[in-house]
Amino acid sequence: MWGITTICTILKNEMYIGNMVQGKQRVISYKVHEKIAPPKEEWFIVENTHEAIIDRETFDKAQRLQERNTRTAPGKKQLYLFSGLLRCADCQRSMTRRTNRKPNKTYVYYACSTYVFKSKDKCTRHVIKEEVLHEAVLKAVQAQISLVRDMAEVVKEINNTSTVCTQSKRLQQLLKDRRKELEKLTCVTDNLYMDWKCGDITRAEYVRMKAKFEQQAEQVKGIIANLQTEIQLS
Repeated sequence: MWGITTICTILKNEMYIGNMVQGKQRVISYKVHEKIAPPKEEWFIVENTHEAIIDRETFDKAQRLQERNTRTAPGKKQLYLFSGLLRCADCQRSMTRRTNRKPNKTYVYYACSTYVFKSKDKCTRHVIKEEVLHEAVLKAVQAQISLVRDMAEVVKEINNTSTVCTQSKRLQQLLKDRRKELEKLTCVTDNLYMDWKCGDITRAEYVRMKAKFEQQAEQVKGIIANLQTEIQLS
């Protein structure tokens, strides 16, 4: 049976959408083989290195859902409509669902979790009744629907607007993107050797992937040369 940690790791693994991720671990030096975990900003990610089995839209949706706190309250089984969606406008902490039972009626409202659970000096209650929240959200949705009615005219107006970016700017952006791609491929190729030495991949895998990334790098170099020529002629 899979545990929660295993499932979370699978849901975040970009290998399933065709991306190769390297640099999640590295050794301190060739003398000290102790492994450390660099921050995600220092990882090397190369897109479309193999066939994906999960589409990007589904993967991104899974990431967004994991960022939401949609847990049920302790001792409760029901997941409420606004679970994980409400934030205090001042302290940015979540809003907690509370129930106030009176002899004739039960009131449900949301309040700032900082005020309720942490400290009454750090924020204020920011109370809103659930029925008021429902009405406000419904009106917002209806307002968006009314805007869509004229969407065809909006799209037509956008399509008739003159293009802001010139051909030169477009080529410069393409050149910048290709140079960045080449830099990434070079870093990935450099890290393959360390992956082999650390035992993360076999020698055969190292040789095969090194040849593949070097071929991709040569192709990108050719594209860069063509773009530079096109920029000079434009």
